[in-house]
Amino acid sequence: MKELDYDLYFSSPVKALNSYVSDECDKLEFTGSSMFDDIPDRVFVNSVADTVYNNYRKVPPGTKPCPPSFCPNQGRCPVPRPDFDVTGAPDWLHSLITILVLNEMGNRRKRYENFHHTLDKHK
Repeated sequence: MKELDYDLYFSSPVKALNSYVSDECDKLEFTGSSMFDDIPDRVFVNSVADTVYNNYRKVPPGTKPCPPSFCPNQGRCPVPRPDFDVTGAPDWLHSLITILVLNEMGNRRKRYENFHHTLDKHK
């Protein structure tokens, strides 16, 4: 059965985010990587999502990330993360990135398992 490419259904902004996710997962695709654990570790998944988030929302030169509760630099700070912005509203961008990371990791885990299962059959 052919696998459906759900990326076709993504809007342009989500496709852009997904390319950042894919690039980050490419760096983590090696034997023994935590990406291939049966149950993904929340800390690991969040660290990948944080990296993607920070790469997508590059911190402008001369500014530093702010503590999550306030922005002392009159709004020149990047939006705090992981779950809420400075106004206390949910940070949907980080939540979406986390979902995309989990989806990409699941797809790669499935491909990795299928590849190794095929190798084991030919031994």
